[in-house]
Amino acid sequence: MHILHLTATLSFGGAQKITVGLAEQAIAHGHEASILTVTSGNDFAERLQEADISLHTLGYEGGFTPRNLLPILRLRREMVERVHQIDPDVIHEHLFIPKILAIGMSDIAGCPVVHTQHDSSPWWSRGGAYAYLQTLIERLFSRRTVTHNVAVSGAVLEEMKDYGLVQEGEGTVIHNFTEITPAEPDEISVSADGPLKLFMVTRLTWEKKGLDTAVDILARLRDENEDVRLVVVGDGPDRKKMSAYAEQQGVGQDIEFRGYQE
Repeated sequence: MHILHLTATLSFGGAQKITVGLAEQAIAHGHEASILTVTSGNDFAERLQEADISLHTLGYEGGFTPRNLLPILRLRREMVERVHQIDPDVIHEHLFIPKILAIGMSDIAGCPVVHTQHDSSPWWSRGGAYAYLQTLIERLFSRRTVTHNVAVSGAVLEEMKDYGLVQEGEGTVIHNFTEITPAEPDEISVSADGPLKLFMVTRLTWEKKGLDTAVDILARLRDENEDVRLVVVGDGPDRKKMSAYAEQQGVGQDIEFRGYQE
């Protein structure tokens, strides 16, 4: 069986790690696996080469905004051609932008399309025409193209139902796997001496990852005179915003940013 994963990019992120890991496991179990991305970023080149996973990209470099919708739609013909060339037995779609291009893909490719919803998209509950358009695209894709919808948690599946992406009784919850790799002990440790350390391991994006919640928890514990520190492992576009918010809440000195760690 040949499984084709459609995703926005292979620039580092949680959904990207899951996509690559699923492709690796398919290869390990005797199947073929390919990945087709909309943009050209790739932080997993070594892993793809080692697992013999073929990578294809449409090379789009913009984001999703109303003014970019037409350039994105122009990529549809190229995506259809690539899918026909790859000739998969199953298509597994991840993340938002590929949905714009893949509506109707199950009929075009003549194979099942599985979709994994990796999070609760912020535009589902946000007002405005732009958010409505994004949610409408999600509904059209999930209800008219997808053979089966997968959510990474029960909460995400319930939100998919609330916002009309799936009907009651549809969808399956499959939790993300954890990659276990050998590691040497380092200075990040918990001991009986010194302050209590809270650890947050995440990509630092404000809207999706609850960075403000972590800071608020730390501030509340400090207000209760707890000797506690927050150690943040990971990096992302909103590291400075999180640091500034911590300073605003009076706990800037109680957060230690360790950056991205293997």
